[in-house]
Amino acid sequence: MVLLATWVAALVAPTRAAVDFAANADETHYLAYATEMQQRGLGGFRTLFRDYAASERRWFFPSPLRAAYIALAGAWTGIRGLDYRALSELSLACHLLSIAVAYLFARRLFGDPRALGVAALVAFSPLGLGLSRRALMDSTATLAAWLAIFAFWEAARRPESAPRRALFALALAAAVLVKETSVLLVVPFALYAAALRLRRGAAPGRAPLALAAAASLAACAGLWLFAAGDPATLWQVVRGIVASPAQNEYARLLGGGPWYRYLLDFALLSVWPTLLAVAALGALALRLRRGEWEAGPVYLALLLVGLLLAFGFFTKNVRYVALLELPIRGLAVWLVWELAPGRPALRHLAGGLLVALVCAADYATFRGLFLEYAVHDPMSAWLLSFRELLPAPAP
Repeated sequence: MVLLATWVAALVAPTRAAVDFAANADETHYLAYATEMQQRGLGGFRTLFRDYAASERRWFFPSPLRAAYIALAGAWTGIRGLDYRALSELSLACHLLSIAVAYLFARRLFGDPRALGVAALVAFSPLGLGLSRRALMDSTATLAAWLAIFAFWEAARRPESAPRRALFALALAAAVLVKETSVLLVVPFALYAAALRLRRGAAPGRAPLALAAAASLAACAGLWLFAAGDPATLWQVVRGIVASPAQNEYARLLGGGPWYRYLLDFALLSVWPTLLAVAALGALALRLRRGEWEAGPVYLALLLVGLLLAFGFFTKNVRYVALLELPIRGLAVWLVWELAPGRPALRHLAGGLLVALVCAADYATFRGLFLEYAVHDPMSAWLLSFRELLPAPAP
């Protein structure tokens, strides 16, 4: 695992020098937030909230609700330097940590060597590699969301364990404070808890998990209120977040579409893991009809379906749902090993070979899309243009 992360770092780090950071876009605002942390420390949050609430123009850009990321960015740039390169370095570090989290999580679900296959597919995800070069918070948000997903899995296995519930509450709060849309994780969490309740012979009562999630979200609301200084300012910030997509020309022109647009985008980025994940959903549905239950892939399936439906109500940008790479690639590996023929040794060999081929294809896509084509924001229009299915949109 260490070798895999080191390999990815060695491949990506030299490409960061060629990144053209976007002026007057999200990257500029994250750097401005980090600057505020440098100058005023945590006390600067009140200024950030008030400035954001007072200016409708700011509503088009990241909000100060992402307090955990802003504080982390301030601390990181205090050590590494106050510039875009430092923020992109933080993104790369979070991507490397995400590889480790994916491996540990998949190991709990499937065991080795499939866990290594999941980690490899995550490591060479074109989207993950592309975001790891930017001065954006998406890699950090993905890491935080995956930690919450992992913590919920452990808590759901033993809901009577107070330490596991506390760890889950802490992980969920951290994910929401890094990026507010992580609150949508409660949708697949609730679906999985309901599936456990409906399953014959399942342990009764998941109320402690619901209480842990509620306490976690209440703590986030309390911290936001404290940072904002008063309810009116916090409400204005939330109102700005909700109202901004309808006023944002970029979001209206390029961010519309149905919920399944995300699946199309993931297929344009990496077709085989996406197709295998969709096929895995069908295979799981057939097994469940026969009364066969396998907790790991069911959890991944509900994560994928629940989050697709939840995010389907909002502006569509595939980097907003980079956390879906975990269930997509986890389901793909599960299905590959299920379909591979022969004895375990032969199955591992066939599965490992297929994973290696997909990783090579994904790395080629990363280089073509993010290095040669120099895509900044992987919206559908740019992905279709890269695949030569549509002409490039107007800048």
